[in-house]
Amino acid sequence: MRTRRPFPVALVIASALLWSAAASAQERAVRTTNFQLNVVTSDTDTKDSLSSGKLKIGAAATIPLGPYFGASVAGAYSDVNVRTRDVLGGSRNSCGFNGTEADVALFARRPSLGRVGVSYGLGRLSSDCGTGSVFVETGDANLRTDHYRIDAELYVRALTFALARTSTDLDGHQTLESTDWSTSWYPLDSLRITAFGSDLYDQDSYGLRLDHQPEFLGDVLGVHVGYSMTDVHPRIRTITVGFAYYFGAQTSLKARDREYR
Repeated sequence: MRTRRPFPVALVIASALLWSAAASAQERAVRTTNFQLNVVTSDTDTKDSLSSGKLKIGAAATIPLGPYFGASVAGAYSDVNVRTRDVLGGSRNSCGFNGTEADVALFARRPSLGRVGVSYGLGRLSSDCGTGSVFVETGDANLRTDHYRIDAELYVRALTFALARTSTDLDGHQTLESTDWSTSWYPLDSLRITAFGSDLYDQDSYGLRLDHQPEFLGDVLGVHVGYSMTDVHPRIRTITVGFAYYFGAQTSLKARDREYR
């Protein structure tokens, strides 16, 4: 198992944020309270095996807590349709899962330097695949999850470097540890190109994502497309398309990422 720990990076950024706070009173972690709605669709294909389609609808709110801190609350509902009879067993060639999740985060940020934060989330996943398909951890069609996450971002001109460590508990039976990283580039204030990866024990995944917030739409609508794949057999490939609508702040994508959410 390969382990990458972001905690030293997070501590360094947190120290720099606090050290420079007095000299940067004009900069705020969150400029103003703002909200967003998200709709994301994705299609996942496992080579020579099952495939699935997912629709996720979510909402989030971010609020300032004084000049140096911010907090966010988010929730989402997802619906997944899994296809391929051989993997599921039985006579059905598809079945469904639906899930709900909620997350709360606290962070410190200096917009010209970076951000460090912690979060906690809860989730619930339910299966509609019949009696032949249950979650191993619970022995039935429902699975509850909760997770803790620490993350850090570093801003260098038009680049953002991010690192996060997440610990996820599966209904008290198993804990998964994962590390996520990303590097984002803003060739335009309204355009972000991101290379990202994730390490879940010996299964790594990598991908690219393109985010755009058209100025001619008033800087209130965002769209993204993404592609990712795993490096183990059988390979899992995922294509994602998403839309976001923003309330409370009309600003560029780069400023939104570094000063509002």
